Amino acid sequence: MKKSSILILFVCFWVGTLSAIQIDQTSATALNTVTLYGDSTFIQHSDYEYKEGAFFKIIGETYYEHPDADQKQKFKWYKVETSDKQIGWIFGDGLAVYVPFNDLDPVLQPYHRKKVSLGNGFDNAMTWVGAIHGRDNFHAQDYMNPLYNEYYLVVTNHRGNSVLMKCSGESVRGETFVQKVEARDITNDGFPEFIVQRRTANVGSVLDEREIEVFSMKAGILSSVFHEHMTLNYEPDVPSPALYKQIEIENQSIRISYVDYVLPNRYKQDHQLGHIYTRKERCMEYVTAYYTWDKRTKTFKNLYGESRMALQGGLWSGSFSIKEKPLFSSPTVDQIKEKEVVTIIKHYEEYAVEGGQKVINNWFYVKTSNGKYGYVPAKKLGFIQIEHANLLNQYYLNPPIAKSEWKTDGDRFIIINIP
Repeated sequence: MKKSSILILFVCFWVGTLSAIQIDQTSATALNTVTLYGDSTFIQHSDYEYKEGAFFKIIGETYYEHPDADQKQKFKWYKVETSDKQIGWIFGDGLAVYVPFNDLDPVLQPYHRKKVSLGNGFDNAMTWVGAIHGRDNFHAQDYMNPLYNEYYLVVTNHRGNSVLMKCSGESVRGETFVQKVEARDITNDGFPEFIVQRRTANVGSVLDEREIEVFSMKAGILSSVFHEHMTLNYEPDVPSPALYKQIEIENQSIRISYVDYVLPNRYKQDHQLGHIYTRKERCMEYVTAYYTWDKRTKTFKNLYGESRMALQGGLWSGSFSIKEKPLFSSPTVDQIKEKEVVTIIKHYEEYAVEGGQKVINNWFYVKTSNGKYGYVPAKKLGFIQIEHANLLNQYYLNPPIAKSEWKTDGDRFIIINIP
């Protein structure tokens, strides 16, 4: 579990006649296979092991945090009672411990101690939130060591079994936030899947990393059936003007679409590229992918790979002369008429000083309906027929000096068309 800075965990709880599992401040569940020791050290050998998802009642804990076996991190030891009435100690890097409601991220509060039915032995279940808390062990003085946290949304069924999902957390590398959790029946089997949206801020990076993941019950295990990294790059650690992929979720299907800025040698369309300004240009492609639910394997499958197409646009008004080079003084190649649709091939940018201010000038390299190629100022042209059209039109009408300054509401990129 240390490899991930974020985790959500759903544990199902059935108040039935067979058992009386109580979800409260003493609750904990195993994040992986854990060992039950006789005391709060690794010194004595133990053969008592409990699998991922085992449920425990905490009856004590150490006051201080202690180094793990590799001396790289520190966590508390917890004294627990197991479901088979054993008493012993488990090291804290393997347990998700109950988090009080008032300490929760508001996004997770609606899922704390709430009933849910997932099928597969997790009918009439209850969700709750657990976490591990520790430190990275870099310094002898603990106050200098950065915090290490992982959060989970937790489900225990009447047998005391748990299932897990990634949520949020923090470490020396950065912090991950859960933006939204939604329960929707995407697979049309009568039970909800969980759609989890996350945002990560990595130390030293200006990128706003976003991802979406879908979890579904498979043979009694809550599995990730779809996972997509949404953030788009113009170049390493530089955000794209398109910002994020758009994800559209419907009944048993998921569609992805975005505008990709690629180096000219990776452009896949059958259009001339003309002279290549290596450091100032990127080719542009409209990318789509379509995933459908496979009932046999119980996962979303992409049957046809990626589709890449050229982008199209038109003038905002009037007509305009396209240029041989990205300069107003360059010879005219052709005329774009009002309402004419042109193919947009490349994005060109250069910095200049105008009126004592630093500005960025963007041009598009286009193909006209007459088959002629040339440049037109980006402010003159608007995108059409793509999901990112409004966003990109806003960008090119008033481009920021640095792409890292370009931001917008992330919710606009995820559409869920399921009640």
